[in-house]
Amino acid sequence: MIRRPGAFLLVGLALLGLVGCYRSMAPAQIDETVRVEFTSNDGRYVRAQGYLSEELAKALVLRTGWRVSPTGTATLTIALKEETIRGSDRNQDDILIGQRVRLHGTALLTTRHGSLVTPFSGETVITSPLQEPQALRGAAQACATEVAEWLGVRAGELQHPQPAP
Repeated sequence: MIRRPGAFLLVGLALLGLVGCYRSMAPAQIDETVRVEFTSNDGRYVRAQGYLSEELAKALVLRTGWRVSPTGTATLTIALKEETIRGSDRNQDDILIGQRVRLHGTALLTTRHGSLVTPFSGETVITSPLQEPQALRGAAQACATEVAEWLGVRAGELQHPQPAP
């Protein structure tokens, strides 16, 4: 049997080319401007709500193409739960050197065509209290990305409701 390593390389490159050509469907659009508001904030970090609000607005615009405004007719209502803080990393002397900070809650999108609700969460690790602002922003970005991507997929259900069986 003759082996041709070049043939495997060509097949591998061809498959990579196909993967690069793959495009997922565009996010579903809604015909309303969205406003972000909070119904509750049980968190202990003062900055978390502001970061999450800012990151949600950015994520909705960048990931779905939706319009976001404080006067929007559709409402993305956020219920922010108390964050979870737990030890994560220890050094060779078994001394705690890191903490995981997890933001989580529920997002409810209400439009003229209906509502969608989803839980969300985002987590980062901090090793110093000085990293708190960056860690909170990172967790907020993770939450916002999760919510925006989920809404981009599910919003089509609002525009084209499925008939009941």
